[in-house]
Amino acid sequence: MSFWSSIIDLLAGRNPVGDMIGSAIRGYRRVRIAVTGSRASGKTVFLTSLANHLRDHRPDVFPMDGMTVHWDKDAITGNTFNGLPVFDYNEARGALARGEWPEKTAAASILPLRLLVRHADGSHEKVQLELVDIPGERMADFAMKDRSYAEWCRWMEQEHSSPAYREYLEKVAAAGPDDNAAMFDAYRDFLAGEYESLSACITPSTVKLGLDGSRRGGTPADFRRAIASVPIGLKDDDGACEFIPLPTSCIEGDPKWRRAVSAFARSYDRYVRKVVCPVVEWLADAEKMIYLVDVLTLLQSGAVACDSERRHGEAAIAALCPKTGNVLDRFLKWTAGLLWKSRINAVYIVATKSDLVFSSANRDNMTLLAERLLGRPLAFLGEGGVKTGVLSCAAVCSTREVMADGRNALRGKMDGAAGRRDGGDDADVWVPSDVPANFPGSSEEWNKMLAEGRFNYQFAFPWFETAQMCPPRQMGLNLLAREMLKS
Repeated sequence: MSFWSSIIDLLAGRNPVGDMIGSAIRGYRRVRIAVTGSRASGKTVFLTSLANHLRDHRPDVFPMDGMTVHWDKDAITGNTFNGLPVFDYNEARGALARGEWPEKTAAASILPLRLLVRHADGSHEKVQLELVDIPGERMADFAMKDRSYAEWCRWMEQEHSSPAYREYLEKVAAAGPDDNAAMFDAYRDFLAGEYESLSACITPSTVKLGLDGSRRGGTPADFRRAIASVPIGLKDDDGACEFIPLPTSCIEGDPKWRRAVSAFARSYDRYVRKVVCPVVEWLADAEKMIYLVDVLTLLQSGAVACDSERRHGEAAIAALCPKTGNVLDRFLKWTAGLLWKSRINAVYIVATKSDLVFSSANRDNMTLLAERLLGRPLAFLGEGGVKTGVLSCAAVCSTREVMADGRNALRGKMDGAAGRRDGGDDADVWVPSDVPANFPGSSEEWNKMLAEGRFNYQFAFPWFETAQMCPPRQMGLNLLAREMLKS
């Protein structure tokens, strides 16, 4: 971003500082939250339930240590806010009230809330809470931020240590620089294998979720057929730009690959500029970050999915949280951030869907697994003065704990495809397994535990006590909301 474009954004109020100045004039403390997490981690439900509780705050069902909130209903109107579409809260809330999950996120959006907050000490303030949401598929591209094409290829080769990726690299090297069809088919085959292994991170993300919102899914065979004609990159009014990761040996020092490397690098740079940077810049304007991770699905999915979540989660956190050094370095980064971006000063990792396990001990293990998964970047951030935390949460409780035949069980309205699992005569009662304190140590151990049915988590529709206006039951969301609103 150039200096003059930054000044224009500042004067137009599109820049964080311009927005902060406008908010300050109106008397609001501005808090922007980056809500992140891979596909199907529960971001849309999280935003909907959070807004529901803050717009209709009831301290008896949503306690925040003496803090109470009132919604300024007339403060923000319109379909866009600071250049982003406004999150469709009413549509998402209506879906939950009907016992349905909201539509998945297909484009970046923002949920702005102006709140009147009364703190436990009796003080009052006005808070402008801005929650920015992105499609989970885009998380897979964050490793491209601040990396050249060659650096990204090296990162892919270093992070993908699986036999499947090594086989892909061997196919590319054997095809040679002049056989694009063979190289791209090899990468599509690799991505199809990642999809079959339930990896949430397919990159470039436009293969999975097009810029027009089109999605590719279904069975692994359906996915492979769907991506056969999809650009590995993007196609827009300026034409197609496609690229794939090449083996490091082809990039470093082999003259016959020079032209292919140069072409892929140009396409990669354009993709980063048009797809990755806009998303990262919106999220990097935030001062707090929430990363949702679906630990239970990772346990069911296996080693490939878990490794994918770890590497792309670490890349996302690194892309959004500036590196820190000594006091002078941090001050200079903060000063530069006045025109270019704000510095994220708090990161929370949240293990979602904790209503699908029985007992606080299992929820504690979910937190422990989330920390084991993404604890490395948190430790680094903590050393640089960034506040970090890990907790489990259920934005909407879909179940109630009951006993069935003397065993711990959960009751909740179930998807018809899920069927009954150890619930006796009651189709809405099922028995979940315990959450392990550690991830399986190897793929063989993982597969053995899956084959023995030791992970048992089923899909349950949201549960509501009464009508649409009643805030849904939640678990741990109130603790997170309190942290969001803190100075």
